[in-house]
Amino acid sequence: MVEIEEVRGVNIRWVKEDLFASLKDEGLGHEPGDIHEMIQNLMSRGLLSDEALAQYETENLFSRQFGSYSWLTYAPSMKISFGTVRQ
Repeated sequence: MVEIEEVRGVNIRWVKEDLFASLKDEGLGHEPGDIHEMIQNLMSRGLLSDEALAQYETENLFSRQFGSYSWLTYAPSMKISFGTVRQ
């Protein structure tokens, strides 16, 4: 597999490293912290204990696997929403 180093005069490695650093600064990929505290916080927001534990385990796994080698996408204008639309 050939790795592309530069596109239109921009070093891809630098851009990826900057994006990774920004995401880490915003808290993405950090260890979730104390398991008991996080589960209590999630349960106070309405999750059941097994759902809260699954969320903790997912965030913990992500924090261990997220690194500068991860595939990253930047979409500053993307809006994520959820809910039910009633007409």
